[in-house]
Amino acid sequence: MKNLLKTSTISFLNEFNSLIVLFFRQLAIDKINEFFKFYLQYRIDRIKKDIESIHSLQAISSSLSDRLKTYTSLLNITIQIEPCQAVSSLTFENFDEFNRTLQRCALNQKTIFPHVDRILPTLWAETNHYIESLAETLPAPYLLWNTFTNKVISKHGLPHLINEITMSLHGEGKIVVLNEICSTDRVIFLRPSWLTDLLFGLFRHDMTTTYLEYDKNEIFSMNNLAESRFQTYKKEFLQYGLLHSDLLRCFWSDLLHKKDNFHDIWLILMRFLLIAYPKMGKEQLRRCVQVQPSDTSSNHSIDLKLNIDERIDVKFDYAIVPHYLPLINETDKLEELKTFQNRLKNIIVIRYTSSCLPLGFVHRLSVSMILRLSLIYKKHWNNFVVGEHEDKNVK
Repeated sequence: MKNLLKTSTISFLNEFNSLIVLFFRQLAIDKINEFFKFYLQYRIDRIKKDIESIHSLQAISSSLSDRLKTYTSLLNITIQIEPCQAVSSLTFENFDEFNRTLQRCALNQKTIFPHVDRILPTLWAETNHYIESLAETLPAPYLLWNTFTNKVISKHGLPHLINEITMSLHGEGKIVVLNEICSTDRVIFLRPSWLTDLLFGLFRHDMTTTYLEYDKNEIFSMNNLAESRFQTYKKEFLQYGLLHSDLLRCFWSDLLHKKDNFHDIWLILMRFLLIAYPKMGKEQLRRCVQVQPSDTSSNHSIDLKLNIDERIDVKFDYAIVPHYLPLINETDKLEELKTFQNRLKNIIVIRYTSSCLPLGFVHRLSVSMILRLSLIYKKHWNNFVVGEHEDKNVK
């Protein structure tokens, strides 16, 4: 009788706990759904307010006229917000329902998924098949935009449709097209899963806990990385954000089969995803990164030399990955600012604040600045940078 009572009590508690979890989960989902409805209305009201502000001016410049057209087109877009759904990547709970929702959206929301169920001309379909098969002929499944377009156009023509065909495949998830900020350059990843595996190898969920264990993970010894060097690289990486190329090669050992491709791919990811930058002096950095002025004097475009004949002594041992840099607390940050400002005669402080920056925004910004601008970082934390201008007396 005692065992039966004990079992019944445990069963009741488990069911009660499940009900509590479901209740708070639904409560959180309702809050999220309310937030998106509120934000959508806030967005519409803000656009209308900006339109009214422009109309209230006595004279409307050409740039403001263009902005009015943009605002009007934004108001004409119908956005349908789907209710938030809770899924678990641990137990795979509700994934089937989530997939059905995605399929329904893909079929019904034509403004977001314009290429679904689209009937393609025969030549277009053949071109799609050719693009998908390109990966089989390459040592690594990616191409820069100019090389990619030359291959496709020389095979099938259709130069006037190359962008539309490419973005159609991108929209279907068969390839991934990444654009470089402040330039027209693109890179095409012909195997999206391969790109995902590269990034997962660098940003693993267990990287700081169990993955970097020499005795338990054989990939390091299989790649002839001695334990003494491994321990040094591990400490540098996890404590200071310094990633040695030999350690990264181990992370990617199942993905890269030719050592010659390593630095090219590593630089491509730095260039288009802004996830890291080479640890080298500014002069040496210029040898692999050409910063050339564009038409407007305020912007610059980057050209990472990917031709091996042009790229002399570009190979580097270390890269800095901001995601793994140590954090600085507010007290130390204020002390650094105080020390820094004491060295200056004239101080102009420009501060931008935001309560909702996207995840990884500061990391990508810090990489973009060191690659694009004439800046030298004196100290770099996960959430704080101290630097100075290379030529001008600005810090």
